[in-house]
Amino acid sequence: MPLPEKLSKVLKKYDNYINSTISDFDNKIIKMEAELYNSIVSDYLSKFRYDANGLLIENNYNYTILNKLNSFMDDFYYNFQESEFKDLAKSFLNSITYSTEYYKAMGISNDTLGRIANKLTYLNARIGIDLAGNIIKDGYLFKLAQTPQARQGLSQIIIENISKKERTTEFYKSIKDYIKGNKDVDGAFTRYLRQYVHDTTWQISRAIDENFAEELDFNYAYYVGTEIDKTREFCSERIELLFTREQIKEWENESWAGKIEGGDIFIDLGGYNCRHRLGWVSDDIAKQDIEKQKTKK
Repeated sequence: MPLPEKLSKVLKKYDNYINSTISDFDNKIIKMEAELYNSIVSDYLSKFRYDANGLLIENNYNYTILNKLNSFMDDFYYNFQESEFKDLAKSFLNSITYSTEYYKAMGISNDTLGRIANKLTYLNARIGIDLAGNIIKDGYLFKLAQTPQARQGLSQIIIENISKKERTTEFYKSIKDYIKGNKDVDGAFTRYLRQYVHDTTWQISRAIDENFAEELDFNYAYYVGTEIDKTREFCSERIELLFTREQIKEWENESWAGKIEGGDIFIDLGGYNCRHRLGWVSDDIAKQDIEKQKTKK
């Protein structure tokens, strides 16, 4: 038997919110990439020196400009980090509201749910924001916003163009393809941030659900979510089925493609890009389902 319909409707609303958060941030990244490229062209690439034929000169001056890339990126990223990443953090924390609605649908009192929600302030530290919603330097979101891998790739492309004494037009094109992408490949910052934002959004949501379940001493959960062409076998064979907490914990001993090694199965579930969750239920609801299954047999 699947999760009871009343609870399933609440989780579908929850999942729609998660997917909307991820989609909105994807669009913001793409917009940021376009703005970054324009800024790099006007404020950074124009500082490099070229010879009379429009070829990059391999000299100390150009490599000095290369070394200023991180400072340029820091200046550009400040506004993006202060606005979009703050909004993302608020979206993470808003998952508490959806989890509360789910457990309320099971008849849990507002007082009990409020008490549990008040214990979740530790999530601020995990996400990397203070209680006022400001991003903490060197916290998770701060480091994520620095996009170190994407920056390193951009730096490498500039080095290669200088060493090859590339033509200006080709230099600019390689930077554009890297930052903004093309019809075949997403931009570098989209590729880097999309994975982390997707997984973090779902992990925070599952962590909140798990905290409520632990506080309420719930020991049963349905594997909830939709199935698509890319759904892993690990997930597809569990969807809509009911499991005990002990059975779920045992999954950490299994291996499958995409598993996050060394993680917490209750938080990571199917692994990278997993968009499923555990629909925790009270022992009474679970036992009713178990009895129905016995009756059918």
